Amino acid sequence: MEGELKNFIMIWIITMLCLSYCHYIVSRLFPKGIVRLISLLPVFYLFITIPLNLHSFHVSGLMHEVIYYYVARVPPTWEVTWFFVLHGVCLVVEVELKKAVTGRWRLHPGVSRALTLVFLVVTAHWLFFPQLLRNGVDTKALAEYAMLGDFVKAKLPIKS
Repeated sequence: MEGELKNFIMIWIITMLCLSYCHYIVSRLFPKGIVRLISLLPVFYLFITIPLNLHSFHVSGLMHEVIYYYVARVPPTWEVTWFFVLHGVCLVVEVELKKAVTGRWRLHPGVSRALTLVFLVVTAHWLFFPQLLRNGVDTKALAEYAMLGDFVKAKLPIKS
């Protein structure tokens, strides 16, 4: 945990240094006021919104690894985290591409949805489900559902 905290602090220090340097350059080019603020917006976008999008996917992947650890009781293989990181990177690329080609080129919504579903199924088959299937979680879950069904049948006064 200390290594992750150290990396997080280092990333934010580097980000603040970059923002300060950009502010220094902009302050030399533009007078105080709204023009200086507007000239800094692309830098803020680059260093704040894109990492936050990626961070949310990374945290989601880590939480799924914890859930898989508690369900399967085996050490994590990080496949699930890579699944979410890959989806986060692809989302950022997709958003930036859509912004770059706005008004010039656009996929039909049906084609876009189909491509998204194909990408999701392929990557889930590649990175998300193998950890569950390899550790027999699917058969354990089905057995537990059968036991729950038998318990409910035994406790309810239903005559068949």
